[in-house]
Order: sequence, then structure tokens, then C-alpha cells
Amino acid sequence: MKSGNKKSKIDKKRNKLKENLFEQLIKYPIVQVACERANISRATYYRWRREDKIFAAEADKAVESGCLFVNDIAESQLIHKIKDANMTAIIFWLKNHHGRYNEKIYHEHEIIEKREFTPEMQIQVANAMFNGGLLTKLGRDIQIETAEKQKADEFRIKKELDRIFEK
Repeated sequence: MKSGNKKSKIDKKRNKLKENLFEQLIKYPIVQVACERANISRATYYRWRREDKIFAAEADKAVESGCLFVNDIAESQLIHKIKDANMTAIIFWLKNHHGRYNEKIYHEHEIIEKREFTPEMQIQVANAMFNGGLLTKLGRDIQIETAEKQKADEFRIKKELDRIFEK
């Protein structure tokens, strides 16, 4: 009976530490800072994340909420600077919130030569995509089969043209 009571006390203390950590993550959405303020180690934080998916999800929500909180503070400070006629703040706001003041980048280029993938290149790409996990075996096999058919068609057409022009 004492063992169960001891475990219950440990669980209560751990839950209290976790709740305090969530509160700190909302105020300071940096794991190191929140852990220091909650008086737990980063190793403990990451162990709890690994062992408890619910804790991990709650911690992620707390960090996201904390980031939004810090963003609100930063925007508020920026608006105060704008009201104080701080030109840097004014320019920053306009560049990021008004289309007319965005810095526009134009990319101009010419296509000098349009090259088609040869069937051999298509097979290499299909194999590379398969090896990189971007293509299933079936997808790779279909692409290779298509490339091989194209290769055979090109060979057949070349032979036919050679035969025609030999006469």
C-alpha cells in the first residue's frame, strides 16, 4: 500500500512539474530557458517527450502559444516605435505589410537550348528517385518500361529512315 502511495506522490510531483513547464514555455518559448525556469533539466524534458506523446503534443502547443505571445509583444513594440516616428520601424512595417513597398526581385533569363531527356536519362532519373525514396518500385518500373519503349521506337524509326535514305 505504501508503494502505491509513493508512486502516486511521484506522479503528482511530475505532473506539477510538467504543468509548470507548460506555463514557462508559454511565457518563454525556448526549451532551455523554460526548463531552467521550471527547474528541470533539458534531458528530462526530452526524455518526457520521447516517453509521453501526449506530453510532447502539449509541449508543442505551449511553444506555439509562446511564439504567438512573443510575436504579439514584438508587434506591439514595433507599433510604438512607428508612433514615435522611428523611420526604421516605419520602413520595416511598410516593406512587410504593404505591397507597394515590397522589394521586388525579377528573374530574367533566356532558354538558349531546349533539351529532351533521352531514354537513358529517364531510366537514371527513375532509379535515382526510387533510391531516394521518392518513387515506388512500381512507379520506377513503369517509367523504365516507358523509356525502354521510347528507346525501341527511336531505334525502329532510325532504322526505317536509314533504309529509306539508302535507296
